[in-house]
Amino acid sequence: VLVLIRQFDHDASHGVSFRRVSLGKPSMARLCPPFKSRAPLRRVPDLVDAAQDQIHTPLEAGMSAADARMSARYVAGFGGSMRKNLVSMLDGIGVAEVLDVRSTERLFAADRAHVHSTSVFRHPVFIRGKNYTGHGGHLERSAFGQACIRDLFVSELDALPEALVVPMGGFVSGVIKDLVSRNLLDERRCLMGFPHPSGANGHRRSQFEAQKSELMEKTRIWLRRS
Repeated sequence: VLVLIRQFDHDASHGVSFRRVSLGKPSMARLCPPFKSRAPLRRVPDLVDAAQDQIHTPLEAGMSAADARMSARYVAGFGGSMRKNLVSMLDGIGVAEVLDVRSTERLFAADRAHVHSTSVFRHPVFIRGKNYTGHGGHLERSAFGQACIRDLFVSELDALPEALVVPMGGFVSGVIKDLVSRNLLDERRCLMGFPHPSGANGHRRSQFEAQKSELMEKTRIWLRRS
């Protein structure tokens, strides 16, 4: 989930407290901290390695833990081809113009104060030892999932009430629609139908073209309201 802010206060964003949680049967589902130590992460993808280095190097140089964590988030957030696809779609619906930046590529660099990235489930989630992608398991319908959404995700969005919410993909859109139906989120600030920018989403371009006009109009409405 991408949250776009015209005027951003870093103090409004929630810090992350890493913890391990069990759901139901042992090892059925758990949340794990991604930066517990260096050693266990040496075989993970390059983006996680880069983010890990971005935490440890500044810490060794004397940067505060909060600043190092924030720096790592921007290094790894929507990296690689996903970022390229995301920037193309955001620019295509006029977000760069609304935020008065040359391109939304700058949201991950010099103008990153305009963006806050988050997830429905903040921490890595595993079900029966496998990464939870949002498909199968219906974790969001469980008491545990609902508590995470209500106590963490909704609270995070409430802290930035004027921000534009960009839900990516069907799973996140489903969660957002449910929050809207329960009057926990204003639909006018949500870019419903925004495709997931992953290169694995083979229907991304056609989905974007089908939704482009509506997404552009919602972006313009957000500009007038914010």
